[in-house]
Amino acid sequence: MRSGDKQVGLIGRDREVHVLTERIDAASGPAGGALLLRGTAGIGKSSLLEAARAHAAAKHFQVLATSGVQAESRLPFAGLHQLLRPVLHHVDRLLESYAKAIRIVFGLSDDTAPSPFLIALSTLHLLAECAESAPVLVLLDDSHWLDHSTAETLGFVARRLESDPILLISAMRDGFESPLVNARIPELRVEALSDENAAFLLDARSPKVPPALRERILREAAGNPLALVELPVALASKPDATTASSTATLPLTEGLELAFADRLSSLTPEALSLVRVAAIDDRGLLAQLLSATMKLVDYEIGLEAASGARDAGLVEIEGDHLRFRHPLMRSAIHQAMSLGERHATHRALAATLDDDPDRCAWHRAAAVVGKNESIAADLEAVASRAQRRGAMSVALQAYERAAQLADVPARRGHRLLSAAYQALILGWHQELVRLLNGIDDQELDPLDRPGAAWIREVIAQSP
Repeated sequence: MRSGDKQVGLIGRDREVHVLTERIDAASGPAGGALLLRGTAGIGKSSLLEAARAHAAAKHFQVLATSGVQAESRLPFAGLHQLLRPVLHHVDRLLESYAKAIRIVFGLSDDTAPSPFLIALSTLHLLAECAESAPVLVLLDDSHWLDHSTAETLGFVARRLESDPILLISAMRDGFESPLVNARIPELRVEALSDENAAFLLDARSPKVPPALRERILREAAGNPLALVELPVALASKPDATTASSTATLPLTEGLELAFADRLSSLTPEALSLVRVAAIDDRGLLAQLLSATMKLVDYEIGLEAASGARDAGLVEIEGDHLRFRHPLMRSAIHQAMSLGERHATHRALAATLDDDPDRCAWHRAAAVVGKNESIAADLEAVASRAQRRGAMSVALQAYERAAQLADVPARRGHRLLSAAYQALILGWHQELVRLLNGIDDQELDPLDRPGAAWIREVIAQSP
């Protein structure tokens, strides 16, 4: 459960909370480090992060946090921006080489891109500078969705915190790979609740569930806290919820997504449009979400739309920000949209992003089918900016998508070759081979053919 479920508390999580509080207390020693929370969707990782945040705040830690969002995973250093923005004023206290690297990453300087190593080292020194005044807790929620540049940087940082009063805790869903996994930091598995604790949680949250329905919920939830909270709401309105024909269970994540999606039918058209925009947008700024929603519906709407989504239990509103109560809600709404609805929503968002060319280009690219040289050129510019900031993985993705949108074969080949150069720099052999296999040398511009031949020679000579 997330922070909105505090009235019940963290049932059955004494072991996990003890580990977290012990690590936080040690970090004020200092004996810093890192910890990776792993578990299935809805198992309570975010709630444990909130418990860690509360304990750290009581111990006078500085808490820095970021969350991965799938829509942001192709934006260079998006997660790092969110994490470090509150302490960016400390940059001027770093050595100039470190300060310069941070400024480039934040788009505050157009100097030559620093190496990934320098970016990571600069981030480590910035956190250490913050820790001079008070211990630091770094929280990474949904880190499986962090952009690759951020994940690589924080994976480097996570391995080098033992001698600083800094603790990094990352929460990640099972089934994903990430540089944070490859960092080999200690893991804390978050398992399903015991039968006793599952029944206690269900009865505390839904005390009036009929016995037959209660039995089904306990069976299908399988100790998953989010399912125990959400499935009663979804199943209570279904006339066949307790019949024998309803005993076949969906995969839990899919079942939860359907439970969330069922709530969409109760929304007004304005609230429904708003949550669709929010499901695709990554920033959660309420004013911008409303602006994009008005582009989508083509008429004026007010805060009532946000209130309707909140009253349906889909979102929470904190000041000028709107966020989903759980990432699966975002996923459920996205899955429930038709292809045409997704395209329309991406177009509406793009229309509000004149001041953010990178996001605008990605949304335009997500809204188009077929070739479009104008959008391809915009993505090529995105790739160039990503290269200047040292985000080679983002540059690769942008070049490859630009190639898919190219209107002539030579442009397609040039962009795939540019993507292949990024894969070569990153040392991603499989990606490099895949990209080169997509290039028809006969369609390449004559100026590009030597480059393609050289990369193929490098591959042939590699062990």
